Amino acid sequence: MRRVQVIVSRKRALAIILALAAVIGGIAAWLAFQPTRFADGTPVWTSTIVDGAAGSPPPRLGPTAGYDASSNRMMVFGGAAYNDVWVLSNANGLGGTSVWTNTVAQGAGMSSPWRGGHSAVYDAASNRMVMFGGYNGTTYYNDVWVLSNANGLGGTPGWTNTVAQGAAGSPLGRVQPAAVYDASGKRMILFGGDIFTTYYNDVWVLSNANATP
Repeated sequence: MRRVQVIVSRKRALAIILALAAVIGGIAAWLAFQPTRFADGTPVWTSTIVDGAAGSPPPRLGPTAGYDASSNRMMVFGGAAYNDVWVLSNANGLGGTSVWTNTVAQGAGMSSPWRGGHSAVYDAASNRMVMFGGYNGTTYYNDVWVLSNANGLGGTPGWTNTVAQGAAGSPLGRVQPAAVYDASGKRMILFGGDIFTTYYNDVWVLSNANATP
């Protein structure tokens, strides 16, 4: 009887060992999976700068932005009631801490008037941001401005008014039009937008949008 009891105990011990090995193996596999658990494409938000952080632009409504992939910088212009420009370095949160720099001060001379709800596109080849339209509380804009040295590198950023407000042949002033940029053709393509309760579904193309030869 004692010999049988020993054999049973060994079987039980083996079963326990195998069960523990399975559990430990599962834990090890789970831990190894953690660094790539979002590799399947699951979107995940990360806060790189908290709301109200020191050194950030003041809060605002309706700004626009462009992104320069080569320098990993985001350029932000305007929004009610500002006409300043800010550049966020290490914008994608990789390669270093994201840091804001005010490259064009609020109210700076030769700047575009303040506005919100405008559209902007970025031309990486010329490092220029092209801006159209918007609203400042009294005026719906249909002018075009170009910001040179937009990413803050290679020179001082500066605005040029390339299409005047009210210029013949321009789209009607509006807010929130959608805009994209054709880099090879240097064209800004605009769709829609609104003036209060009037909504547009027209399409406009601005040739030589970046104002370079």
